[in-house]
Amino acid sequence: MAERGGVVVVRPHEELRDDMVPRLRLELLRAAADEPPMVVCDLRGGVRDAAALAVLPEIAQTLRRWPDCPFVVLVDDPVRARIQADGGSGLTVVTDLAQAPAPRRLPATDRSSIRLQPTLHAPGVARRWLTAVLQGWGRLDEVAVAALVLDELVTNAVVHAGTEVDIGVTRRPDRLEVTVGDRSRDPLVRRTPAEGDERGHGLVLVDALCSRWGVLPRHPEGKLVWAVLDR
Repeated sequence: MAERGGVVVVRPHEELRDDMVPRLRLELLRAAADEPPMVVCDLRGGVRDAAALAVLPEIAQTLRRWPDCPFVVLVDDPVRARIQADGGSGLTVVTDLAQAPAPRRLPATDRSSIRLQPTLHAPGVARRWLTAVLQGWGRLDEVAVAALVLDELVTNAVVHAGTEVDIGVTRRPDRLEVTVGDRSRDPLVRRTPAEGDERGHGLVLVDALCSRWGVLPRHPEGKLVWAVLDR
């Protein structure tokens, strides 16, 4: 994985084969978790197994949900012709990065972050921090719901991951984006609480309050839970 002016480029070290797909998928999703202005999958080294290309539409769909940055597949002409013959599946396929769409960039004032230790006080600290950030942005009308979502995500990270928690919030004209990252290798467990169970309602609440949410793997390990709140 390499970075060029903020754009992240993921390139296999050899011709793409079926058995390399899980690793490629992991690296592309890890790249997206850092919210770059663009993610590029560079396959100019060749594609040995055409079936391996089937993972690319899935990656594109995942990145459209969040962080909604351009996902570009960089290939040579024969591979581009093969992808186009299969319908393209909504992929942006180019033979030169100059043909790619403009990277998405945000002013630094539109994003804020904080790192907390995994203590019982972390959810409260996170809520107060978020309230102050949104107040500074003039979006106090969004505090109640956003703080509740953040509280649930931070609590989940503290209880189940037990690592440092990286929290971020991004404002866009039409939505807020909240992220909570940890360093645990354990996957996020989504469960439906039984009737009368007082625990396990956090992610159910997040699902009800958010327009969409999901999980991406982080580099070098851990996961990032993201949530989008439309205005």
